[in-house]
Formats: sequence, C-alpha cells, structure tokens
Amino acid sequence: MKLNHSTGALAFLLATPLVTGLTVGIAPSSAAIIAGSAAAVTIDKFSHRPTDTGTFTNTYTQTIANSGSVISEATADAVFISNCHELLAANLSQSKVQGDGNNYSGLAQSQAEVIGDFDIDAEDTFSFNFQTFLALLTSVDNRQAERGSARGGISFLLINTVTNIL
Repeated sequence: MKLNHSTGALAFLLATPLVTGLTVGIAPSSAAIIAGSAAAVTIDKFSHRPTDTGTFTNTYTQTIANSGSVISEATADAVFISNCHELLAANLSQSKVQGDGNNYSGLAQSQAEVIGDFDIDAEDTFSFNFQTFLALLTSVDNRQAERGSARGGISFLLINTVTNIL
C-alpha cells in the first residue's frame, strides 16, 4: 500500500487492530455445537522505520453450564520487530467455543494490535505490504434448538498524529 501525504505533518501512526469474537447459546435440548473465528495480519516492506512501536492484546472468555459442558478459548499474539534490517509487524487472534449437553452458553473474544509511529516528511510516500486472513466457523446439530455465531474483523487505521485526522 502506498500513501502520499501532503499535510505537512511530521508523524503518522499505523495501527492494525484485529478483533475476533464469538458467542454460543444453547436451548434446552441435548446438542453439540462449535463456533470459532481466527484472524491474522502480517505487515512488512515498510518504506520508513518507525520511531516507536507497540503491541496490545486482550482476551476474554465466559462459560455457563447448567446441564452440559462448554469450553471457551481465546488467544491473541502481536509482535512488531523493528530492531533488524527487515521490519515486521504481525498479529494473530483466535476464539473458539465448544459445548455439549442441554443448557449452556459460552463466549470467547480476542483482540491483537500492532502500532507503529512513523515520522514522514510532507510529500513523502509512505508504503508497506500486508497480508490478511480471516476465517469463521459455526456448526450446530439442530437449527431449531441451537444457535451459534462467529464474528471477526480486521481494521487498518492510519492517523496523522499532528492533526489527528484519520
């Protein structure tokens, strides 16, 4: 991706938040269900070196099993390697709920972000390459008695930190 910038700003903030989450709720009938989401982002070949980098990860799970069993799993990893010849920013977020029985619910959410602060002169071109992956899965045995959902998203934000313009 190449971006020409002409606002005279001195810094850009590159953020790639990645959020996946899912919920599963089961009606009172014997059922087995699985729902999951996974997302990954890799960014490389930056035209400029960042002046500062950061990462953020967050996971949350919740399970309720009145009659049955449920497992909620969430993982999030993020890395921004800027101390070598090739710059690399990457994140991975995975959420999964699996249950069996009569009356249960589960929730799994994960989020991973990489953040880079870049000094870009006016009229300079800022460029980088990126690859993304997003997968969603739900499986229920009985569509009338069970429900499951999976959601995911990938966002790229480029913010001029001098003017705070997105």
